[in-house]
Amino acid sequence: MNNFHTHTERCNHAEGIEEDYVKAAIKAGYKRLGFSGHMPLPAEDNEANYRMTPYEVDDYVEEVLRLKEKYKNQIDILLSFEFEYLKGRLDWVDYLIDKYPLDYTIAGSHFHKKVDSNNYFGNFKADDILNKYYKAAKLILESNKFDIYAHPDLFMDSYPNWDKHSEKLSRDICQMANKHGVILEYNLAGIKNNRNYPSEEFWDVAIKENCKIIIGIDAHSPNDFNLTHQKDSTKLLLKKGANLIFDLDI
Repeated sequence: MNNFHTHTERCNHAEGIEEDYVKAAIKAGYKRLGFSGHMPLPAEDNEANYRMTPYEVDDYVEEVLRLKEKYKNQIDILLSFEFEYLKGRLDWVDYLIDKYPLDYTIAGSHFHKKVDSNNYFGNFKADDILNKYYKAAKLILESNKFDIYAHPDLFMDSYPNWDKHSEKLSRDICQMANKHGVILEYNLAGIKNNRNYPSEEFWDVAIKENCKIIIGIDAHSPNDFNLTHQKDSTKLLLKKGANLIFDLDI
């Protein structure tokens, strides 16, 4: 088993330090562990309760690289951020990608334009939620900067109705992902937290479109390395004929 979506207490809404996650992953039998702390934003945009600050980034990178060396004979540790790709801050993403020795890139559409709780796509009240989510997804998928698109069905938390509109958005996301070679992440955090994702209908569309799919824990605690959820989801997706990816070519 591998996991490429891992947070720590540096994100201010997860628990445990990096080494706690490494030990838990080794104990559970994982072969690869990717750290993907929420990317920092410049001070004026940084919501302190959601992500590390720019001043913490060097420590985060140094710690992941230290653990990579320390545990190299037990597990392959990889470095990344979970990116936000927001208009007006695209240069900040480029800066982080260029400066740090990232092993892969993962991005998610969490917010509309501004990072705050009122603009979170998982609890978004705007009537045109689907159009706004489409624009956010398009920005990520067409950037050619990211390997994985995290929880692409997050919008189902705010628009839990499966109709022609949500079906069209799902198909558009899947087709853009295919066109630009982006892997879609089947995110297990929604199962743990009783959310409206993973959406069975969304993933049926993704399977029909033959999208590359990878399962991500989205770990926010060392206790999240639950092989039962991952194995059950793997069986379900394979039974449906999913083009399931178990590793990254890195």
